[in-house]
Amino acid sequence: MAGERNRILVLKEYIESKGITVNLCKNKARGNKGYFKYTSGGRFRIDVSCNLENDGIFGVLLHEFAHYIHYNYDKTLSSLDFVFQNVSDEILEELTGVTVNEIPKDFALSLVQKQEQLKREVNSLADTVRSFYPEMNLRDISKKLEKTLYNPVSYLLSYDKVRLFNRILSIENLEKDFNDLTPVQVAYIKLKSKQRALRRYSSKISRMNKYYNNPTELFARFTELFFSDYSKAKKIAPNAVNTMENVIEKGQISELKELSMLLK
Repeated sequence: MAGERNRILVLKEYIESKGITVNLCKNKARGNKGYFKYTSGGRFRIDVSCNLENDGIFGVLLHEFAHYIHYNYDKTLSSLDFVFQNVSDEILEELTGVTVNEIPKDFALSLVQKQEQLKREVNSLADTVRSFYPEMNLRDISKKLEKTLYNPVSYLLSYDKVRLFNRILSIENLEKDFNDLTPVQVAYIKLKSKQRALRRYSSKISRMNKYYNNPTELFARFTELFFSDYSKAKKIAPNAVNTMENVIEKGQISELKELSMLLK
């Protein structure tokens, strides 16, 4: 344990020697683990969450410092060419493999499962609505039905819950609060609610994919693994490791060279 704490302090001191402010045990660290930020006046900051054990702190410091390295060589953070020149499909696939391996499986699976469930519910409700007007398409049915819905129930076409003066309207109490609605109106309002929920989950999945596959995240996660668990990195991404070692040997990126000497 003492050895691990010492390794963290050595890495922290090295990072701070670059003019970067390092805040260990920062509750406001974004993403629950760590956060790298370029602040005004050319200053940099790394925050590390309080929710980590020592081995986690070390990895997060490496990860966030890798973002700093990336920024130093590519301020757009949009390319990997500064280290993997003309990155090959093979290396890109390896880097993606490293990243995918680090995605919290339960979190990702729960999102996908919820998305699939909502798709089924949307399709079922759409079929129910269409069954009342078999000669019309869903778009025309929507226009027809929305004209029949009065205020305040019409607010539930856009929101699952609405406060109206001292009254709260919600999808959950739809049929209780509005007992004069027809079955097709009820089905349509519920369809709109499920469609909104589906868009939210699809957006979350899209953002997750974009986050884990953007160049700066690919580089940071690979750098973290390279310096914290070399044998695992070599197994998952042999070509990327070989390229990184070549870059380090040639001193093309001074920070990587210094890290290799510091942590060997």
